[in-house]
This record gives sequence, C-alpha cells and structure tokens, in this order.
Amino acid sequence: MAHLFRALDVRIFEMYPNAAVSSVRAYGDSELRARLATSGGLAKASAQNTIRNTRVYKEILSELTGIPQSFGGRGNIKSTTHDEYRRIQVLAEKRDSRLNRAVGAAIRDALATDLSDTDTIEVLIDSQSIKSTPLRPDIAISIDRVNYICLEPTWRSTGVAVGTEIAEKQNTLTPGYLQIYVMNKVLEYVKALGLYD
Repeated sequence: MAHLFRALDVRIFEMYPNAAVSSVRAYGDSELRARLATSGGLAKASAQNTIRNTRVYKEILSELTGIPQSFGGRGNIKSTTHDEYRRIQVLAEKRDSRLNRAVGAAIRDALATDLSDTDTIEVLIDSQSIKSTPLRPDIAISIDRVNYICLEPTWRSTGVAVGTEIAEKQNTLTPGYLQIYVMNKVLEYVKALGLYD
C-alpha cells in the first residue's frame, strides 16, 4: 500500500468548516443554503478567498505553478460555523454531490483568477469521468492530457449534536474511519488505472 500511495501521490488534507460553509453559501443551491444560519448568499469572491486560505488549495496551486505556497493556518472558526457545517454534512451522508459541486466551483473560480494561463486547466466536478478511465472523482483538475489532481472530499463529522435539531452521532473523523475510506478509494484508482490485476 505504501508503494501505491507514493505512485499515486496520495495526500490527505483537512477541509475546515468555514471553507465548506462559505462555498455552500456562495455556490450552493437554495436547499443547501436553507440549512445555514442565514440562507442569504455570499459574494463568490469571498468564498474564493476562503478556499485560497486552505492547505489543499495551496498545494494545488503549488503543483500547477511549480511555486511553493505558504500556509498560515486555519485561524479562528466560530461555533456557529461549526454548527452550519454539521447541518450541511447531514445531507452528505446520503448524497454529497451538491456539496462537492459548491466546493469544486469555488476552487475552479479561484484558479481561474490565480493562474495566468488557464486554457489547459479544466476543473471537472462530480459528474464527468477522467478521459480513458471509468474514474469519476468528486473534483478533478486536469494538468494536461494525462495528469490530474483528483479530490475526494469525505464530509466527515465529529458527530456533535446541534441543539435538538441534530442528534449526537458516531465520530467519523477517527483514524479508523479515514484509513478505511482512503484505502478503499486508492484501490478504486489502482484498479481503474490498471496498476495491478
């Protein structure tokens, strides 16, 4: 497994609640936004700025430009934002495609602004296969005709209750849950790419 992880360049990043929530507020549909404390929208530029401050976005930009990006940390996140995340995370348990589309759109638009040459960069979100493979990543960024950065958000939660609205649940952010998810996902890629029979 270690060899396969290196071959595929597998990396795990934390997506902070404020990045997910701001993406939903700016790019999500009305049902998603209705689960937030206030259902009003957010300027797309604000959501892009929040995404820009995540470690995963810094790594994507480093890969695409070859220029290392510094990461300053997550900063303070309000408890109301954590609760908003928990509300949208409940939807991800059954169908996470709308959440992936919101985050993918924020990444796509931020890259369109940050990269001088975006003609060769394409961001595929949740519904398109990578060329010549059966793989359908949640979010895929094409680097060139054969190389992609694939993002597979897990939408995990600590399971903390939100008042009487959401009951306390199992914590799915534990190493055991993440290890199983990552190994299964890596094996999907390995099989699809024909790295072993």
